[in-house]
Amino acid sequence: MVYVEAVKEKQQHIASYDKSDISVIISYIERCQESKRSREQQEKITNQWRYVASVVDRCLLVIFIILNLAFTHVMILRAVLGKDE
Repeated sequence: MVYVEAVKEKQQHIASYDKSDISVIISYIERCQESKRSREQQEKITNQWRYVASVVDRCLLVIFIILNLAFTHVMILRAVLGKDE
């Protein structure tokens, strides 16, 4: 019995809202959904750029290591060959 009374009371409470209140609530919910979609889209773009940055960073690291090793070998060979002449 208590449950039925609580349900009736809630129904009366909901029925007391007029159409303008409901439209305000609906517009608020729509704005919240749009804001969430916008944040998710921005987060997706941010994650894509982070991935691109990590790929570029690794490529530049590999290029640096290769050039560093190449120039080190050249310098060592010049030093060794220069003493023999």
